[in-house]
Amino acid sequence: MDQLLPTPLRLRKVIAQLPETVQGLRTEQAVRDAVAEVNDQVRAWWRSSVGPQLHVGLADVDEIVAGWQASRPAAVEPVAPPPPPRRRWWRRSR
Repeated sequence: MDQLLPTPLRLRKVIAQLPETVQGLRTEQAVRDAVAEVNDQVRAWWRSSVGPQLHVGLADVDEIVAGWQASRPAAVEPVAPPPPPRRRWWRRSR
């Protein structure tokens, strides 16, 4: 149904949904690429000047990435316990 919207309204809707859209992405670079793709669509719309001329702004890449990072759980690396000390062969008889 979104395809029936005029291009500027569809682009505004895509930009508004970006924070939810990028939640499933695994890397920051993938998030940046997704935002860059949307921004390229907006720039193409600016150049085309077909249809109603409604202002459509670019999505802020850093804001979207910051929101994506804030929603991610902190990566905590599990600390492995140190290996038990090796007992020498001459001390095994005790």
